[in-house]
Amino acid sequence: MNISQSPAGLATVLPLTSFGNVLLFLFNLILATAIVFLNVSVFISIMLNRALRNENRFMYMLSTCLSDICSGVSYYYCGVLDVRDSYDSPTRTFYIAPTFLGLSYMAILAAQADRYHAVSAPFKYSQRMTRNRTLLVILAYWVYAFIIVAVNNLVTMGVAKIVTGIGTFVANIFTVIIMIGLNIKLFFIAKYQLEREPPSAERDNKRASVYLIVVVAVCFLVAWLPIFLHIIACNFAGSTCYAFKNEGSDPLRTLPRVNAVLTPLLYIRGCSALRSTLLSEVWKTPCKRKGRITMLALNLTVPLSVDFTRPEDYLIFIFHILFATSSALLAGSVVIGIVRTRALRSQNRFIFMLNTSISDTLTGCSVFYLGLFDVQEGYPSRNGTHYILPSFLGVNVLTFVFAQFDRYLAVCYPFFYKRHVTRGVVIGVCALCWVYTYSILTVQSVVPVASAAQINAFGVIVLQAIVAVKVLMTIKLYMIARHQLSREAPSSEKESKKESLRIIVFVVICFLVLWSPSFINISVKYVTKTGMKFRNEATNLFAIMARFNALSTPALYIWGSPALCAAVWNSGGENKKLKITQT
Repeated sequence: MNISQSPAGLATVLPLTSFGNVLLFLFNLILATAIVFLNVSVFISIMLNRALRNENRFMYMLSTCLSDICSGVSYYYCGVLDVRDSYDSPTRTFYIAPTFLGLSYMAILAAQADRYHAVSAPFKYSQRMTRNRTLLVILAYWVYAFIIVAVNNLVTMGVAKIVTGIGTFVANIFTVIIMIGLNIKLFFIAKYQLEREPPSAERDNKRASVYLIVVVAVCFLVAWLPIFLHIIACNFAGSTCYAFKNEGSDPLRTLPRVNAVLTPLLYIRGCSALRSTLLSEVWKTPCKRKGRITMLALNLTVPLSVDFTRPEDYLIFIFHILFATSSALLAGSVVIGIVRTRALRSQNRFIFMLNTSISDTLTGCSVFYLGLFDVQEGYPSRNGTHYILPSFLGVNVLTFVFAQFDRYLAVCYPFFYKRHVTRGVVIGVCALCWVYTYSILTVQSVVPVASAAQINAFGVIVLQAIVAVKVLMTIKLYMIARHQLSREAPSSEKESKKESLRIIVFVVICFLVLWSPSFINISVKYVTKTGMKFRNEATNLFAIMARFNALSTPALYIWGSPALCAAVWNSGGENKKLKITQT
């Protein structure tokens, strides 16, 4: 039975068919991650330091970091996928994502005007610009920005383009007045005033503030002027505008997002108080003070997984960022591809693939905590999640076992399989994997630590016995299926069976290679009370290998199934028809 379908999904920013396209895809992933990480670090550093929060300039820094965090998160969509944020685009965000960049722009303009006022008229500034008024200014431009967005989405396309053009023209005027005119005047005034003051800590603080503002302004102009001039040329000068394929491949829109990485770096470089708070309370691992352990960390309690004292620490940290992003994105693409394609959802084997891909997506997301922070799951644990995050891998293992039984019954007992193993039964089995895993986890959470450790180790040993049976079944399944398929005439059904068998065999091989070291180590520790121990989850080689299954499995699914590959990679075409053979 042939089924035609036109899914409305999303493709990658560019087809991954060349080295340059792959580099751009990875660059956008890394850029989004760097924006979020750096701005979150600076944001938390300011929030932790009361002295910084009491200064108006740091309120503007907070606003800039908050809008840049939102820009970084949105870039996982706008920069990684094939997205156009124009008025007639079906993939647009209704200009919500670009508005976060606009908020960063307005925050920098307001900060520039604030510093000019503070330096040129210090007495009036101290009387008028209280902390509450500064917060009111910040709130005003956030409200203004989203009011303009709402207006643009309510009016017609022609009016919206005029509003955007006028807004950009006015922004350019403010940029010239504040970022160029006021900055030049500010620099000379501040330099003259600081030369007359005696050397002091306050003088050094003012000098650092002025130099920081100037450098931020220069980077701002380099990043923003090209897109401003381009929009004005398109809307008013009547020039021919070059249209890029999407947001992620448009260098004019990439530059402001690069500025969202440079800005927090400049804040850290130019402000010693901020840098001190960042290094001592945000990016530092636990330290002993006065005979007790003080936990200084990104979320006030959990330090980072590495202390960045060795070159390999940077490699470990970057690896976990890339791995978490890649596994969540790839497994999530498989989930979307199966959910959007009815022909795939109607086959039992794809229901099992869907279940494993959901757990793989959650595993990838969990690495953002387990891999980036100092976490040790166990009995007892350190900054652990009571095995909630690692249990996503447990769901994956159980699903593999049941998928193997499913394929074994389908090949060895086809008549029994067609009568009894319905789609509802398969969905129930997948649900059972989740219920069983978290039921055992609940029991482990309420019993004493010693009993919980025994239950955990015993469960792993039993699972190893099941996996051994699974290997024998795979060998028998392969021999039977190969014999049966050699006797069948060439057909689409025969190719589908070959595809299913090939996926199962390769997935089992990868599963054994990646999971066996962890299984053996846990068993050895339980039986002999020895075994290898690691500092935390981020440096646990066995745990990393097991989690790597969350990346290899969806990759094998896409490689081994042309139907799934078509559903995942061709889902962005509006007029493409996907034909899948239902078996």
